[in-house]
Amino acid sequence: MSSQNRSYRVEQARPAHDEGFQKLLAESSFDGAIRVSFGRRPSVIESFQTEATESLIYGLIDPCHDEVVGMGVVTIRPIWLKGQLKQLAYLSGLRITPDHQRAFFKIPQMYEAMYQSTKDRVDLYLTTIVSSNTSVIRMFEKKRRSMPEYRLVGEIETFFLGPKTSRRAFDCGPLDLREHDGAVYESDWLSALGADFCQLGHTAGYTIAPGWKQYDILGYQGIYRLMPYLPTSLLHWPRFPRAGHSANYLAGAVYGEDRLEDMIELLRHRARGYDFLMLSALSGSRLSQYCRRLTPAIYRSRLYQVLFHDQPAIDLSQLQLDVVFL
Repeated sequence: MSSQNRSYRVEQARPAHDEGFQKLLAESSFDGAIRVSFGRRPSVIESFQTEATESLIYGLIDPCHDEVVGMGVVTIRPIWLKGQLKQLAYLSGLRITPDHQRAFFKIPQMYEAMYQSTKDRVDLYLTTIVSSNTSVIRMFEKKRRSMPEYRLVGEIETFFLGPKTSRRAFDCGPLDLREHDGAVYESDWLSALGADFCQLGHTAGYTIAPGWKQYDILGYQGIYRLMPYLPTSLLHWPRFPRAGHSANYLAGAVYGEDRLEDMIELLRHRARGYDFLMLSALSGSRLSQYCRRLTPAIYRSRLYQVLFHDQPAIDLSQLQLDVVFL
């Protein structure tokens, strides 16, 4: 039976789907000089549930073999947006196996299920696409009557910063993320996930070890093939595991600019014992400009506001998404 004639089903995730989700993630990767994929072991479903107050996972099922051939995820988190507490829904994990690409016609049904299940308690929907994935960008930026609009917000840069010992003593003040412009995650929720906060002047930051999500190194290209064998730590660059291994990484975030350099120094100090610290920033921001001077390892993603049924767009000019939740 050809794939276009199969009656694919969209189902909300059950434990029986977990093995199929694991296979989908293992077959997906971010291509580039460093080819990587995000693992969610031992359970994809539990991993997404960990990093959100609520998560909805949908599987695309091939009825011929009753197997998972695609997936999509919406994770809901509390976020302070310009002084107001909002509920952010992040759409991620959209994947279809290569043999079933013609099942893309079921994706609008999956998106509509996500929207209808969350619209009464969500204020905005966001998603990201790796900037180098031009074919997917063209597909989703093209307006289709059956699909939500992908409204470009900007580009997010993710930096891999090497650990660096600091001999300075930092006096961290009390934390109140609501003081900060733009958007920041709610601190009590982050604390429950194990975030370690600090505030220097008007700049806040945190680190977190996301044990629910692995960063798997699949391979290297070009000069990056040498990186696992070079003493990159002497330059305070990130350490690169050999292909086939997972990186031992720490994730972080920085909100504010007045003591930006001090905050990054503190977060890199906390990353001792890890391969690298991951930070994300909006392209062109002061945080982005500073981090570019510290590392050659950067990847870029496009950030979109997803608008269902002609929703009005929200001003997200100062939005910053933390890398641990991308």
